Formats: sequence, structure tokens, C-alpha cells
Amino acid sequence: MRMKLRGNFKLLRWTIQAASFVFFVLIAVAGVCLITQGSFGISCIFGALQRILADPVWSLLSMLLLFTAVPVFGTILLGRAFCGWFCPVGTILDTFSRIPRVNFLKPLANPVNKFALAAGFLTSSAFLKYPSFCTVCPIKGTCNSVSLGAALRPTELAVLAVPIALELGGKKAWCRYLCPVGATLAFLSMRKFLGFRIDTSRCVRSSQPGTWGMCAQVCPTNAISETSFKTGEISGSECITCGRCYDACRHDALKFGKLSGDRAIQ
Repeated sequence: MRMKLRGNFKLLRWTIQAASFVFFVLIAVAGVCLITQGSFGISCIFGALQRILADPVWSLLSMLLLFTAVPVFGTILLGRAFCGWFCPVGTILDTFSRIPRVNFLKPLANPVNKFALAAGFLTSSAFLKYPSFCTVCPIKGTCNSVSLGAALRPTELAVLAVPIALELGGKKAWCRYLCPVGATLAFLSMRKFLGFRIDTSRCVRSSQPGTWGMCAQVCPTNAISETSFKTGEISGSECITCGRCYDACRHDALKFGKLSGDRAIQ
């Protein structure tokens, strides 16, 4: 089969990540937490859920549900694209992609953990009447740590130490195993409309099980499993739509487009 050189997503992804980092961290006053323009705004989905549980009346009056409409529908459409293209913490972690890893994360290495942690923070927000995760959120801390014309805020930036430390144990470990924001987006992404899929008729790994699947090797979230090579389905909840698999495939077997409605949730 003729091999085909790729690399269409990497430059575009890094460009958007860099632009998003500058906007969210240096320009936007509240970063990812809340972007407003006149009477319209876009709010962090998990932050909005915490505020709704902490103070339902206030949340509804402030139209947080409307503010989350854009990220909610965007995630249902494209999955966890925020994680792969816009998240400032994800961008920072990508700069550590080539460092050697130390295997110390086995007790935490379960994607279900992020859903349990999200449920815990939502429960605590309801009891404390305060969005508890926002206090320690690395995304918020990164966005609030520095802005144009302001001094660096080390205390805010300190919470970023946790994702960076976990990165030493595995690629995107924070995003895969513990991030409550990622858990919320993962839940909404389970039946996303657009995404990557493996064309098993062109995939060498699908037809020759003993061969090396480059797409699975470069996937930072382990969204491509052995089952993926048989069915062509990539995990909707774990895929961050970064395009690394597409760039790595030399046989044009990775396709981006509309996903079938009966695909399995992995």
C-alpha cells in the first residue's frame, strides 16, 4: 500500500494553542472561567455546574445555562476539542511531550477516576454553597496567574504543579485520569457528531494485527484501543480531537467527519 506523508494538523494545532494561551492567560480578565461581550458570555461548563448546585436561584438568574450553551453544543459537536486545542493547561503539558516518564501512576491510571473526582467536587459544592473545584482548578490558576500589565501571581500558578508532576508519570495524565473539567466534556462527547474514525479497509494494523499502530502510539489519551482497529471506532469520551493520529498515519486510514449514531461508547 502506498505510504502518504501527513502533518496537516500539527502546525494548525500549535498555532491555535498559542493564540488561545495568549488570549486566555494574558488578555481575558477571567480566562476560561467566563468570557463576556456585552450581555453575552461563555462560561466554563464545570464551573457553571458547581454554581448551579451551590446557588440554583442565583445561577439561573445570571443565565449561566445560557452562558454554557456554546461550550455544551461545541462539545456535543466536536467532542473534547477544548482539551486538545484551547486549554492553557493542555498547552503547557504538551511542551513536556518528549520528556522521559517514570511509571508511578498505576494506582491512578483509570479514566473513571476523573468522573468520580468530578462527582465529589459537585457534591461538595452543593454542601458548601461554593464552587469548590474553582479554588484549586489548574486552568483557573493558570489564567489568573498573569495578565498584561499585572505582576505574576505565584500562589495562583502553584496549582499548575499538580498536572506537571503527573505529566512525569504519563502523557496527559491529569487530563486522562483526574481533571473534572475533562470529565464533564468527556460525558458530553460520548455521542459527539464529528470526529476521527479508522478506515479498517486501509489500516495496516487492522489487516495485520502483529504490526505497529502508529496512531495508537502517538495518541496522548489512549483513545485508540485494540478494539478500535477492529471496529474503526475511537473512544468518543477520551479522544481530544488533536489530530496526532491523523498526522501519524501513512496510509490515509484516519478519516475526520460525521460519526455513526450507533457507535459504541468506549
